[in-house]
Amino acid sequence: MTLAIRIGAAARLAAGLAVLPGGLLVGQSSSSVTSSGGVPGWLESWSPLLSRGSLVRHQPYAGLGVATLFLPAPRLGSFWFAGNPAGLVGEIQDSRSDFGVTLAKRTGTYRRPLDPAGSNLKQAMALAWRPLTPRFALLGRVALDQERFDPGTSADLVEPYPSSPFVTIDTSASATRRTRVRLEGVGSWRLGELDLGLSLGLETLANETIEAGFARRSRLTTPAAKLGFSYLLGSVRLGGYGGWRHRAETLRLIEIAAQGQAIELQGHHEVPNTDIIGNYYRRFEENTPTAGVSLSGRWGQTAWTLYGERTWVRERSFRQETDDPVTNRWHSNGWASGLALQRSLSNRMLLTIDGRLARLNGDADLGLDSAGAVFRARERALIGSTELRVALDSTHWGLVVAARVGHENRVREDLTDSLNTRISGLTIGVSVELARALSTRVSMTGTLAYANYSATSAYPAPAVLGQTYRTIVLPELDFMARQSRPYQGALGLRWRTRPGTFLWVVVRGERLVPVGNNPTPFGPNGSRSTISATVGVTIQ
Repeated sequence: MTLAIRIGAAARLAAGLAVLPGGLLVGQSSSSVTSSGGVPGWLESWSPLLSRGSLVRHQPYAGLGVATLFLPAPRLGSFWFAGNPAGLVGEIQDSRSDFGVTLAKRTGTYRRPLDPAGSNLKQAMALAWRPLTPRFALLGRVALDQERFDPGTSADLVEPYPSSPFVTIDTSASATRRTRVRLEGVGSWRLGELDLGLSLGLETLANETIEAGFARRSRLTTPAAKLGFSYLLGSVRLGGYGGWRHRAETLRLIEIAAQGQAIELQGHHEVPNTDIIGNYYRRFEENTPTAGVSLSGRWGQTAWTLYGERTWVRERSFRQETDDPVTNRWHSNGWASGLALQRSLSNRMLLTIDGRLARLNGDADLGLDSAGAVFRARERALIGSTELRVALDSTHWGLVVAARVGHENRVREDLTDSLNTRISGLTIGVSVELARALSTRVSMTGTLAYANYSATSAYPAPAVLGQTYRTIVLPELDFMARQSRPYQGALGLRWRTRPGTFLWVVVRGERLVPVGNNPTPFGPNGSRSTISATVGVTIQ
């Protein structure tokens, strides 16, 4: 009977999960309209579908949350910060469910070659958590979204800027439609001093051109799982976890009423174009096991969490639909660590500080090349943030002042032509959020954020390499080597319809503007803008 009750509660929870103000779908590709952020990191870190084996090359963004005073205060612990599913049962005492719908649009000419010229997003999303008993808790999330790229992009893969050099593009840029379904959930049990947890996730995606004479159709399936434990040793909770994530992406290019060519990028050097006669097939498979350790506890009045984890990425890609195809391989080994501190300064004031460091070393091999590695990447990312929060109540102002520093260093070596590129970028951002209760039932919040991105770089001159380098690789290097400034603003309104139920709307805008001149004549100009609106309901 108890098991049946828990299964029934889990089904009801999965049917009513919550959305985040700002409408961010975790794990979006670097070209997605929602990839620039808008929600706090602690609401993302637990996801088993979160890619931990690749440092995706995003465009510069502020990386700071908006309308966060409508959300709970930042949470620490092995679950919320380190992603250990065992920590959930000890780190929630409240119940919360939110539902929401988002519309978003991105436009502008300041973009990289494989970013779409324009994007439109429709998204429904939900997230909820609940302790069903003192010893059992559940959390889940569901997201459904459809994104249209029009004008489109020549990139054929969902993520056109991964750490791996193997990316397929084609010579068309027709409008495309991308439909995604994402399901994930966590269950956590307490057995005396021992906590156990299991998280599962599944994402499926279909991407296809719209009324195109040269058709592009791709399918992506990503299952993921993570198992963890934690044990109380005095005042410290020690935990460990292991995870697995598998990505399978299949691409077909079909000649219907127009001709086209496929280009299989392998790094910085020139590669031949493949004429499509009939259809073209390519498949990418990636396995990423993860193992980690988490620690959490208190030091006087300060709560703290520490974690470290190791990842192994094993990717292979091939064209033949046979039992033993010729395979290109990308292997990378990485590690990540993080530390978070939180201290209550008064009954309404809370200070949170956190930092994360990730790095990877990867090598790529061609199936038809016996010379060994043809490409090598050495990448590192360090992110630190701090937030001072004054909670909103019915008689006082609410305030959040936040700052974020991010540094990325990427050294990518094309061993075929003995050519290296290096981009070392620094982002410093600040944000201020003010909220006010207009009445006992209505409150309003506004956020302004500003960041500055600057970089040092080194890469081959335009005349050194061929057309592929000058049209695909060099404009991205120019983009990431140029100083730019992301701006972000948001307004939110919340209405308490009855005790424990809130109706809210958040409108967010973001703009990326370059500073100074392009390092080369091949880089983009103009600006890039994103605007989104989310309407939702919160039940507490």
